[in-house]
Amino acid sequence: MKIPQLLFYIKRSLNKNVVIYKYNKNESGQLDSKNPIEHYWILKEQKNKIAPLNLLERNLAYGFTITHQSSKSTRFTIKSIPYYPLKIVPFKNSYIAQIKLDGKWFHLVSVYVKLKEGFIKKVDWVDVNIKENETINSKRLDLSKHT
Repeated sequence: MKIPQLLFYIKRSLNKNVVIYKYNKNESGQLDSKNPIEHYWILKEQKNKIAPLNLLERNLAYGFTITHQSSKSTRFTIKSIPYYPLKIVPFKNSYIAQIKLDGKWFHLVSVYVKLKEGFIKKVDWVDVNIKENETINSKRLDLSKHT
């Protein structure tokens, strides 16, 4: 499935559904300063139905907070991994998401979240897929140093 203006997506260990993060453009084709990011579920197990995130998902796990905005980029964090800043930057007549790891910015392609089983779902570990020189590499985030 091709998703226009895709920044990155999050997969989880619970099922095949994914959270999509895409950028919004204004009438002039620039990043929309009023609403730069859109996010929603693609329910793979329901024939790729699109659904909004619920209140808990937005506030605790997959929502985002914009921390800085300019005409050239938007910086933000995702609720579940707030210690890893992200930004949207121009790239080849489009925009990409970047994540800051060990002091360096990388092109973020996707995120995989392994959840612990139980009544209350807790994160076991998180892998990010980043693109470096046209090669996609996976890196595990060290969540323990932030708990």
